[in-house]
Amino acid sequence: MSLDSRLFVHEKDLSSLEALKAIPGFTSFVKSFMKDWNEKQFRIQNMSSRLRISRDQLPKYYAMLEDVCEKMEIDVPEMYLELNVVPNAYTYGDDKPFIVVTSGLIETIPDELIPSVLAHECGHIVCHHTLYTTMGSLILNGMASMIPAALRALVTLPLQMAFAYWMRCSEFSADRAAMIYDGNSDHMIEVCMRLAGYGKFIDDKADPEVFIRQAEEYREFVKDSKRNKTMEFLLLAGQTHPLTAVRAYECREWSGSDAYRQIMTYWNEHKEGRAYSEIPLFETIQSYVGKNAEAVEKELRNLGFTNISTQTTAEKEKNTVRSGITEIRINGLNETEGCTWFNAGAPVQITYYEPFVSVEDRIMHPDEVQIPGINDFFAGKNCSEVYQMFIDAGFVNVIIEKSDKKNIFAKQGSVVSVTVDQRTRYDLGEWVSRDAHVVIYYIR
Repeated sequence: MSLDSRLFVHEKDLSSLEALKAIPGFTSFVKSFMKDWNEKQFRIQNMSSRLRISRDQLPKYYAMLEDVCEKMEIDVPEMYLELNVVPNAYTYGDDKPFIVVTSGLIETIPDELIPSVLAHECGHIVCHHTLYTTMGSLILNGMASMIPAALRALVTLPLQMAFAYWMRCSEFSADRAAMIYDGNSDHMIEVCMRLAGYGKFIDDKADPEVFIRQAEEYREFVKDSKRNKTMEFLLLAGQTHPLTAVRAYECREWSGSDAYRQIMTYWNEHKEGRAYSEIPLFETIQSYVGKNAEAVEKELRNLGFTNISTQTTAEKEKNTVRSGITEIRINGLNETEGCTWFNAGAPVQITYYEPFVSVEDRIMHPDEVQIPGINDFFAGKNCSEVYQMFIDAGFVNVIIEKSDKKNIFAKQGSVVSVTVDQRTRYDLGEWVSRDAHVVIYYIR
């Protein structure tokens, strides 16, 4: 189990990304970017102008990256050293993300803090920030030459500002990933102090608590008047990183929260191979209604729930399919919002639809099975889930094929359509041959 971004993603990261997607022109920009952009441009720049860090080149820093990735349980990305006096690290790419650290960072940050910086960058990868970060960096950091010419007309001021705001908010999520790796906020607070000017060669004491108080004073100063808030907005308008004191304050606040305590307990239990005491349920309880009961039970057991029971009902709602869940309760709740934590032993009651089929019906339909849904029911569902529905219903000739339709905003693996013996229209419960040819078409 790799580190799941849903455990720690910052609420401002989520809300600002939604706001970015709502900007007029964003959809067109992304579609064009995905069509015309070539990630190999970055590889050429990295290979020709930067020093690739590996087991044979600057192995001390590469070992740090390997340790971070092992603990986060993600693949090790390529890492490069860039000659730049500004202390910085960044992660770009989409299919093959990579990390770049600057010589200024190595000269500013003590070695014991470098793993925290790398964990922060790996946090961007875990959160799947890299595609949007790459786009935002190209349009904000003077790399217009790497943007396909057809896209440049789509780069509006509102789009630039929205990208910058989201990129600042995404840093909070990456900081949280580093805190999970470190087990506390101390290292990230010190990293922020170092980036604020406390270089490793300064021979004097710097106190993190004083730095946090400085951040608190800043927050009060900005809230003091609309004028101060406006001045902050103008200061940050084009920046891709939040102010260092603000980042340190956010780290300290989150480290004292119940959410962080739960996450660290859960993550440590996972790393040590112990049974979970509390489990995060990322999906809302109500989102399981309509899904295959057996698949959901398996999913919940894999999450760590230990007290699951099932029961059937012959009553059905519109579009309910055989073995489809009609109600699910966890610890007495049938509704939740967002990520909710439950005790591993919390009672889970799954009620699912199982129609009564008379002996007469079975006699009248030998070697036949019933279609588990109407034609429109399957669209948008996960292809593996739909496949299981047909297998559970008794079909023996079911295949999954990629659809030619392209939609970058559709969820990967979601069903476009299902044909039964080449028919696209059919009814729930319709009897057909057990050997009927079922094709499930899905988004690549």
